[in-house]
Amino acid sequence: VFLYLPESGPRAAQVLEAYNKLLGETDQEIAAEILGALEPEQRVTLKALIEAAKEKDRPITTTEPELGDSAERLHRKLRRLGGEDDEEIAAWRRRLDPILAQAVQEIIEVEQAELADKEAALEHSDEAEAMEVYEIFRTQFPKPAEKGQYFTTPCRENDIKYRFRRMKEFMEVDSGTILAMAERDASPFLSDPDFIRRNWKAMVEACDSKEDALQNLVLKHPGSLIAQGAALKDKIGEAKLTASFIDATSGISKFFRNMVSDNGRRTFINAREEPAFGGGLPAWKRQWEEEEREKRRQANKAAK
Repeated sequence: VFLYLPESGPRAAQVLEAYNKLLGETDQEIAAEILGALEPEQRVTLKALIEAAKEKDRPITTTEPELGDSAERLHRKLRRLGGEDDEEIAAWRRRLDPILAQAVQEIIEVEQAELADKEAALEHSDEAEAMEVYEIFRTQFPKPAEKGQYFTTPCRENDIKYRFRRMKEFMEVDSGTILAMAERDASPFLSDPDFIRRNWKAMVEACDSKEDALQNLVLKHPGSLIAQGAALKDKIGEAKLTASFIDATSGISKFFRNMVSDNGRRTFINAREEPAFGGGLPAWKRQWEEEEREKRRQANKAAK
């Protein structure tokens, strides 16, 4: 069980570990041993945590994270913040421990999958284009498409079509633009569309105009939408240079993407039976960031 603690670090982790060990523990000696391993301050925090957890169904009177808040309770608070102030939401999420933040994100993804299923039951004038985007995604990411999930993120046909339509809405572009992005790099479809929207908004604010962000960043390098938008604000020139370099070498990348490897069946070389990298749920993003750094190094060399 992961609950919110105002402090983070090893000492806070010890308190939460003790809390989980005590759950359902009836042996007084073992309980005393668990408590004895904590320092006096930690025992005070543990007692407060236990009391707060007992009142988990108490009315929500603030959007501030409080001691003992579960992922479900934090998700309800996040919803109360609304979606207007992206900086406020980002600051709120940064206050959470990464594991707890991921638990909240998983609730959001389940919610989005339900919305995607409801949307799929309706008729859409852009259904043909949405299906084409899904086919492109399935070609580039066959394993997530086959499993219908990438780590915790749903990647079913309905989910990809849902993200396709959300991207059209918040970027204010037509189906053809999203198709062009997907053909170059469909990785943004692996992410929460709200995350992509916040990054797109930050890009537009950092560039001269929406058209500038679209033509000189996103259409050249759609993967830039996965980068943290706030980090781009001070490095927009570097980001454009990287996008231009990737744009210039996209033909080579597409050639290798479409090659197949002999691993017992025809499988695209970026398909894996298991994730190609470890280190937790955000690992795919860390690998992308490392690849971005290498691309920037190459772009800088080419510019000299």
